[in-house]
This record gives sequence, C-alpha cells and structure tokens, in this order.
Amino acid sequence: MDIGWKYDFGLAAVPSVILLVGFFFCPESPRWLAQQGKTDQALKALKSLRPTSWDNEKELEDIVKVCQEDEKIAKESGGNPFLRMLREPAVRKAVIIGCSLQLFQQLSGINTVIYYSARILMMSGISTDVYIVLWISCGVNAINFFASFIGMALVDRVGRRMLTLVSYVGICTSLVIIGLGFQLSKVHSPLVTEHAVGSSNITGCNAKSSCYDCTYEYDTFEGEDLKCGFCYIASD
Repeated sequence: MDIGWKYDFGLAAVPSVILLVGFFFCPESPRWLAQQGKTDQALKALKSLRPTSWDNEKELEDIVKVCQEDEKIAKESGGNPFLRMLREPAVRKAVIIGCSLQLFQQLSGINTVIYYSARILMMSGISTDVYIVLWISCGVNAINFFASFIGMALVDRVGRRMLTLVSYVGICTSLVIIGLGFQLSKVHSPLVTEHAVGSSNITGCNAKSSCYDCTYEYDTFEGEDLKCGFCYIASD
C-alpha cells in the first residue's frame, strides 16, 4: 500500500491520453467556423458530426443567423460580454442559476462523501482489510458513474428541472441518513474496556474512552497502528 497512491496517479493518465488523442480527430466547432466566416468548413464539420439524413444546410443557416445576432448585441454592449450579462436580465438570470447550481453541489458535501467513501466504510467496521474496503468503495463510485447515463437518458424526457429537483432530494436524504448514522454511532458507542494486556501507557486505543472516539481517528495514532473499531468485545 506504500506505492498504491502512485498507481492512482498513473491510472489517471490513461483517460487523459485517450482524450488527448481523440482531440486530434475532433473537428472544429461549426459555430466558431461560422463566426470566422468559414461557412464551407462549417458545413463540412456539420456533415462529419450529423447523420446523413440530417438537414445540415438548414442548421448552418440557423447558426449563421445566431452569430449575426450575437455580433449585433456585442456591438450594442460595447463588445464586453460581462456588460451584456449585467444588462440582459435573461442572460444574468441564467448565469446566476448556473453558478448557484455548481456552488450548492459543492457545498452540499456529497462529493466529500464520495471522496472519503473508503474511510467511511472502514469507520463503520465492515472490515479491517483495506483491499476489501477499497473494492466496496469502487462499487460506490461505479454506481455514481453509471447513474450519469441514467441522467443522460432521461434529461430530454423529463427535463432538466425535474432531474435537478429529484437529485437534490436524493442528496439531502442521503446526507441526513449519513448524519444520523454518525450521531447514533456516537451516542450508542460502547466503551473501550478491553485494553492491551500489560500496557500502562495512555497511547493508541488505550487513550480512547469509546469505540466511536477510536474509529474517528485515523489508522495510526502517533505512529501506532490502532486497527480502530475492532477492539470491542461484547460481554456475555
């Protein structure tokens, strides 16, 4: 496990390389090409992105019209997109909503739960085997990954607003359950009565009064391996 973190960094480079290679085969944005006056190249890019039955000429006309409207609005606002954002109520509202969604997603703490899922599982006392805990954590992240495809399949059917509301209800419910779990674990945590035989030093698990205090610590206490959460022996 001393080099496990190196594998994590190394594996992260694999999708990055795949994405980098894929960019070389990705055509330019048709809208950007239309803004530069390169309509022929924009049409070629659309044909490479759309199915053969798609009306590429009609879409290109719509793109050109939107670009012309953007140029007109940019001239009226002095060419500064920030001034346009402040002057246009519709644009200002969209920016505030978009930024707020990202802000509350981070402040809700659900990403922290996913990042520390392995630590939370180990604190729950499921297993002392780090490999088992990591595999269970992989299952949690796999659910998070595959759930993204469910959202992609439903976004055009039920709408973004409904998906957002349902998602935040799920986030709040999950966080409440996790919070209650930690609180109940703290309130009903058994006392640590089984100390190391022949040990008189107040170190490691001997310094803890309950199993909750022990599991709340990290795996080591001043260099000593705690094996937290597994020292309690139920009385007959």
